[in-house]
Amino acid sequence: NSTNVQVKLNPFKHTCQESTLRKDTISRAKSRWVAEEVKKWVKENQQVGPKELQKNIEDKVKIDLPYMRLFNGKQHAMDSFY
Repeated sequence: NSTNVQVKLNPFKHTCQESTLRKDTISRAKSRWVAEEVKKWVKENQQVGPKELQKNIEDKVKIDLPYMRLFNGKQHAMDSFY
């Protein structure tokens, strides 16, 4: 009593938009979200730079974000303190 299993591969290119958005960066991570994520680090040290924040975010949530998004997120975080 044997069972046959047939595996089929889809020959067409995947066109789901979600997969095209998640290449090396996450484009849906907006600067306001970044502000919430970095608020604690910025509060401890307001001189922290976007490069260090980039490293911390990458270690914490395993995503690589553009420098300017981190810069703007830091600015939003600092604005929320005042």
